[in-house]
Amino acid sequence: MKYIDIATGRYPVSSAAIREAFPSTSFPEHLDEADLSSFGFAPVRLSPRPVFDPMTHAVYEGEPELADGIYSQTWVIRAKTPEELSAAQAELLASYTSALDAHIDATAKADRWDNRITCVMRAGYPNQWQAKGIAFGTWMDTCYALAYQIMADVQAGTRALPTIQEFISEMPVMEWPQ
Repeated sequence: MKYIDIATGRYPVSSAAIREAFPSTSFPEHLDEADLSSFGFAPVRLSPRPVFDPMTHAVYEGEPELADGIYSQTWVIRAKTPEELSAAQAELLASYTSALDAHIDATAKADRWDNRITCVMRAGYPNQWQAKGIAFGTWMDTCYALAYQIMADVQAGTRALPTIQEFISEMPVMEWPQ
């Protein structure tokens, strides 16, 4: 539970701060069961965080509002700054890239490779695994090219942002040579 200092408007005030301000007072274990108005504090009724697009907007807690003798939590939604938008896009792109890297590594491991790197390394010189390395490297590059196209289409507004699971499901299936 959050509280507001009625006299000063200081918010939020924790139950620990109230107990500390009145060390000689024996409060109930749960302060939300007590009327703290004589101590100068009022509970703030919590409200659900509003729905918003985290890519384009930021939300933060506003000052509590008093209506009919009850303080209620408020929320403020604002458009992100260009810097925040750029950082959010970079973070989103990194999460999709990380998911794709994990998918590609998992595909390599399913064929008993350590990871994508050890598999594609075999493509570079004649050896008994070269065909697999070439096939895997070609598949991996196809996945990355498709991923970059999907993200470019999302940024251009020509398609909706898929979930990470949907994004990965759009990748082609690896066909290992025999």
